Amino acid sequence: MNSFGRRPLLVLALVTGVLFALSSCSHLQAPVKPTASEGKTKVVEMTASSFGFDPNNIEATQGDLLVILVTNRSSISHNLTVKDPQGRVMQSVELAEKQTVRVELALALAGTYDFYCDKPLHPALGMKGQIQVRGSST
Repeated sequence: MNSFGRRPLLVLALVTGVLFALSSCSHLQAPVKPTASEGKTKVVEMTASSFGFDPNNIEATQGDLLVILVTNRSSISHNLTVKDPQGRVMQSVELAEKQTVRVELALALAGTYDFYCDKPLHPALGMKGQIQVRGSST
C-alpha cells in the first residue's frame, strides 16, 4: 500500500485516539443536592460551558419538581436533553449563548435520569451528567 492509501487510516486512528482521550477525562462530580426548596419544588443552578455541565451529578427524591436554572457561559449554543430512567426524552431545550433557561422536571420515577448536550460530539467530550432520584419515603 502506498503512502497515500495509509493517510486516511492514520488520520482516522489519530482522531479516534484524541476523542477517546478526551472522553476519558469526563467524570461525574460529587453529588449535589438542590440549593433551595419550596415544598416538593427543588432548585439547582447549573452552568453549561465548553464541554461540561456544572454540577453534572444531582440528587433528588421521587415526587420532587426539580427546577434547573441553566446558564450557558459559552460563546456557542448548547442543548440540555434529559431522559427518564426508562430512556424516554422528558425535555430537550436549546441553550443560547450567554443566556439562562429554566427547566422544570417532574421526577415521578426513582432511578437515574441522564442528561446531555445533543450537539455533535458534545456528550463524548464530557457534556453529560445524571440526576439520581431515590424513592420517596412516604
